[in-house]
Amino acid sequence: MSKTEDLLRKWIETAPQRAAETARLLREEGMEDDEIEAELKIKVGKPEAPLQDIPTFDPKVTRPLSPMLQDRFKLAGPINDAGEKWLSLKDMRKAVASGKVLKHFKSHKEHWENSAPALFAPSQLALFAVEQDAEENQTYLAWPSDQIIEPKIYRYVDRTEHVFEDLNAFLEWACSG
Repeated sequence: MSKTEDLLRKWIETAPQRAAETARLLREEGMEDDEIEAELKIKVGKPEAPLQDIPTFDPKVTRPLSPMLQDRFKLAGPINDAGEKWLSLKDMRKAVASGKVLKHFKSHKEHWENSAPALFAPSQLALFAVEQDAEENQTYLAWPSDQIIEPKIYRYVDRTEHVFEDLNAFLEWACSG
């Protein structure tokens, strides 16, 4: 089993611990337990077959699956965790054509200096994850050059940016909190 598969499994298995802390905070804000449970339950979709290239924000350009991304998509399709959806390859194709997603992509490009959409061409970016009901919270895969095999990950939540060297670095961070 690869390091990526190990980290993905760890992230999925530790979802209840992450959810417990979030649930505590939501209870303090007055949310009911049945609402909290429905919102925080992790849902892991079945992997798609066959695996295909990754669609970018340029409809004419796809990127091959890197070894880490192959492991991610062999393990699962879409993953829903506490309102955030890690997209399947099929979902990625739909998302990059979605008006809501493109509106926020364009907003990041025009109004967030040095954000991934401002730094890279659409052909160098793919949408990895999006927060449901808050589409401005997006996580991108970025290929800064064609020589890069493993894309970097740029995560935007609220007005916070996190940049990770690759999927494993992102998963290590996700598992830690």
